[in-house]
Amino acid sequence: MKRVQSAITRRELLLLSQAALACGLISRHAWADDYPSRLINLIVPFTPGGSVDLIGRLTASGMTGNLGKRVVVLNVPGASGSIATNRLIAARPDGYTLEIVTPREISTATLVNPEITYNVERDFTYIALGGRSPIVVAGGPTLKGTKTFADFVAQARKRPRGLTYATSGVGSPQNFLGELIKRRYDINLVHVPFSGGSGGLLEVLGGNVDVTIITLSSALQYIKAGKLVAYGIADQKRTPFAADIPALAENKKLSDVDMGIWYGLVGPAKTAPAITGRLNQSFHDALKDPAAQEKLHQHATTIITEGTPADFEAFARRDVAFYRSIVKETHMQIGAPVK
Repeated sequence: MKRVQSAITRRELLLLSQAALACGLISRHAWADDYPSRLINLIVPFTPGGSVDLIGRLTASGMTGNLGKRVVVLNVPGASGSIATNRLIAARPDGYTLEIVTPREISTATLVNPEITYNVERDFTYIALGGRSPIVVAGGPTLKGTKTFADFVAQARKRPRGLTYATSGVGSPQNFLGELIKRRYDINLVHVPFSGGSGGLLEVLGGNVDVTIITLSSALQYIKAGKLVAYGIADQKRTPFAADIPALAENKKLSDVDMGIWYGLVGPAKTAPAITGRLNQSFHDALKDPAAQEKLHQHATTIITEGTPADFEAFARRDVAFYRSIVKETHMQIGAPVK
């Protein structure tokens, strides 16, 4: 009698577990069928006013129009983007919490900060890649007379203490680029990190730091005015926004460099494919708006309006692998970034 009761209990448990699983699947499909039915939060991991914030606000506006529900930007700066990103991955995968990400959150943060525990291959749903801005290496008044990248390298070799270079922080793609140049040309470059690009730029313009490695959009007006000299952009080819600036990949020792700042849309892991597909289309449609394109072009941003979620995920994984190879090659010191 006890054996019969035990068998019935096991059968009942099996049926209950199957029912629970079915309910979960139905719930996920219901989210997708009804999506969106309320406000969507779009996290931007930087303060208002920068290029990441700009692309976030432009796409939020466009997506509000084409989704029929309001998309609200939430600026969550700090800890090299990890505060914002941890908030994203803790959210329900229902399409109502999203994040604009850059290489700093996806490709470099986990390589330089042992306190960051999220996994870029496990904890995200990659939705869409939306744009790219070049990084430029430029010298200030302390390097008067240097015209080319070769001149810059020669100056670094001449000076016993080397040259100082400013970036937006330890572990930023700009920092990775500086350390890569230092390693491959065997020159002394001393990193001077700031909490944002503008602080370092002002120090270079003021003659307190020798070189800035910064987004082209932030430096271009000073390059055109002759206050900075551009030695190269960290891309495989020249940018149409400043075609006279050489690509660093034109130098044999940097032929593999492809390190522009890209912008993408992600959600928490296990977001339903139907929701991901709709968001991919909505995000790209927002970037097709002529007014949005004009503003982004003013910030030297190349716009990407096509590509699947799978394309974006493959791109991001290649980017992670490239930065990981830089850590291995340069023996970059692992430590918590400046907050």
